[in-house]
Amino acid sequence: MTGLYKSSAFDHDEIRVLQRKDWATPSGRLRLPRPPRHGTLPGWGVVNTATWIVSGVLAATFLIVGLAKSTMSKAQMIASGQTGVTPWSLPVIRFVGLSEIAAAVGLIVPWLSGIAPLLTPLAALGLVVLMIGAAASHWSLGEYKQVFLVNLVILATATLVTVVRFQQWRGVDV
Repeated sequence: MTGLYKSSAFDHDEIRVLQRKDWATPSGRLRLPRPPRHGTLPGWGVVNTATWIVSGVLAATFLIVGLAKSTMSKAQMIASGQTGVTPWSLPVIRFVGLSEIAAAVGLIVPWLSGIAPLLTPLAALGLVVLMIGAAASHWSLGEYKQVFLVNLVILATATLVTVVRFQQWRGVDV
């Protein structure tokens, strides 16, 4: 007989077999519960590992760009290659920079800590919205290479993080 055996404390002759698959393996060993989903990197497959890598790259990118938009003058940003800020006023640029910093933190910290993990896919969704705006800004300036080589690639990776983390948050294995 396979399964997890349990003897009654009052009747030692009676042995009951618990047939639930999630309690025991076919060899009779106790099946341990899975570790918590949020914040665990090892053992969660290729998709989760790839999502962590993409999230880290996105977070680093937007942290650097957000800090630049929060501290540099508009002329310095344009000179450094951030030409998409040209049509916007400095307060709007500062707001976008702070939003990018918040999204960079939100991509990593909530999921890693397990505290309010829903904030991670929402931060990635915020980056999707930001990248749509960035693509529109660069398109209006006639910078089509910027749109197709940079903005849409970042948009696609942010969308990937959004979809995967929402699925994992819902409890779906990806």
